[in-house]
Amino acid sequence: MKKYCLLLLGICCFVPIHAQSVIDKYIREGLENNESIKQQTFLLKKNLYALKEAQSLFFPNLIISGSYNKADGGRTVDFPIGDLLNPIYQSLNELTGSQSFPSLENMAIQLNPDNYYDAKIRLDMPVFNAELLYNRKIKRRTADMQETEILLYKRELVKDIKKAYYQYCQLSKTVEIRKNAVKVASENFRINQSLFKNGKTNNTTVLRSENEVTKAEATLFSALQAQKNSQSYFNFLLNKPFETGIVIEEPEIILSSDSANVSVENREEVQKLLLASGIKQLNKGLAKSFLLPKVNTFLDLGSQGFDWKMNNQTRYYMLGVSLQWTFSLGGQHIHKINAAKADISAVQAQTNHVREQLELQLQQAINNHRDALNNYASEKSQMDVAEKYFRDMVKLYKEGQALYIELLDAQTQYVNTSVSLNIARYKVCIKQTEVERANASFNLNNY
Repeated sequence: MKKYCLLLLGICCFVPIHAQSVIDKYIREGLENNESIKQQTFLLKKNLYALKEAQSLFFPNLIISGSYNKADGGRTVDFPIGDLLNPIYQSLNELTGSQSFPSLENMAIQLNPDNYYDAKIRLDMPVFNAELLYNRKIKRRTADMQETEILLYKRELVKDIKKAYYQYCQLSKTVEIRKNAVKVASENFRINQSLFKNGKTNNTTVLRSENEVTKAEATLFSALQAQKNSQSYFNFLLNKPFETGIVIEEPEIILSSDSANVSVENREEVQKLLLASGIKQLNKGLAKSFLLPKVNTFLDLGSQGFDWKMNNQTRYYMLGVSLQWTFSLGGQHIHKINAAKADISAVQAQTNHVREQLELQLQQAINNHRDALNNYASEKSQMDVAEKYFRDMVKLYKEGQALYIELLDAQTQYVNTSVSLNIARYKVCIKQTEVERANASFNLNNY
């Protein structure tokens, strides 16, 4: 009887330990090591750089440019300087009696500049450009969407880690129960062998009890394989070797779901769609920006001349303002506006549909949690009955007042009820995690 009591305590004992610190540690490891989250983080950096690029378009551009021309031939402009001045020079020479004024040849000036350079620094800056304003806002919303995408990945990973952890704890407890069931079956086999030797039972009872040991060992083997698979999957989520050990601690069970948050507005899926709707609104404003002109200003500081000469005659500056106003005669801008309006309507319809789906998911998660709590309470009640029934049958069988088939029935009922209670307990934790995911109540700010 003493051995049976110890075995029963081995099956029933489940020491409560606070699990928050351990599961928080695993969640933090998973979030830090997950490759998908790292990939999304890189995409966020890319979007932030795109935002900085859009902001930089409002600052001046400094452009350094230069050109040099070496030319010969081509078109020319005839300048009859000889025909114009030679008669005058000839008259002057006759009056002065000298040859001080030489005769000149007519000139043919080449249009292509030869040995000519032009070097300058241009400072170019937009004064007003609606497209740049909308582009910056769109880039900012896109970066916000990527941040929301990362939160979505994190929240889904937290759910998977929690469920996998609870599944592993449940299977580990099942293995413990099955091991104790093997011990109980082995003890029954030993007792029946002793009774058979003393002539208090027949050989059939011994064979039956030996067969129960074999069945219990086979069930234990299956439970061990399921535990290994669960261990591998949990470590996969943490990006760790599959054989890494897992610390088991009993989680806290929320015994009521009446106070659960029934709103889905915190869900990242809704936030992404709201941001997408905002981006579509900005695209509509971008399409309408053709109604406003683009105004730019520039300042040129440079030098231009022949034979690489640089002096007060070659240096120059130029300050200017440009205005551009573009209208499409084919209605291109109008079509863009109508397309943007259609996108806005589509996103709004999608948002409403997704919100309804998420509300349904949350309501189902809450109902499933309540059902799991009810099943857990029922299994606890059945466990008390099964435990008392098994204790009584052990006592009666040892006193010779019960058949082995009755003891076997009580033993089977007790083991099965222990397994069912264990499953029901962790099912509550899993359903509790699903509620937490459905209303996005898990706090990610600490991770």
